[in-house]
Amino acid sequence: MPLRAQYIEDVHLGANTYPNNCGRRVAEIYLTARHGGIAQPLANLIWQHILPIYNSVQNHTLPNQRDAYDQLVINAALKIQGTLQAQKRRGGFGIGQKIVNLFMKDLWALRIILPPHEQLLHAPLDRIVLAKLRNVPHTWNARTKVVANGPNAREIADYRSIQQQFRDFHATCPIPFQSVIQMEQFIWHKYNEANHA
Repeated sequence: MPLRAQYIEDVHLGANTYPNNCGRRVAEIYLTARHGGIAQPLANLIWQHILPIYNSVQNHTLPNQRDAYDQLVINAALKIQGTLQAQKRRGGFGIGQKIVNLFMKDLWALRIILPPHEQLLHAPLDRIVLAKLRNVPHTWNARTKVVANGPNAREIADYRSIQQQFRDFHATCPIPFQSVIQMEQFIWHKYNEANHA
């Protein structure tokens, strides 16, 4: 099965999820962090931090350069962290990056994001994916509990380092995936297949 179709089936992603059910999808992604659920009003508030990215994808203004794209993801994840903290919810940058990166993976699976932007997508970080790396910075041992105190925090530098490790892993992977997100989907699916069989 092609990787996009596999992901759509794995997460039961509907073709009308975006823009019709965005808040619900944010709530579903939050649940994957195992911090409990969030109410629809908070999910909708978080969606407001992702909406500018969605609009830039729709308007074909998503950054084409890695540094600009990386900063877009980091800024959105920090905003999500701020909203979660303001609402006294568990989670921080770790959950923020997961929400943003799974949102982008959704758009990739739905063929809304295509090359060359596919090459910029980050791996959504969780324990399954991080287990593939040899040198996970200690700041990321708790994954979804990572909190960053601003854009220059150590946790952000380590996040960038982890994404670079995935790009390096992708470049030397014996299976010739077209992008990091395809490789991440393969890893994630194989783990779930083995553990839910």
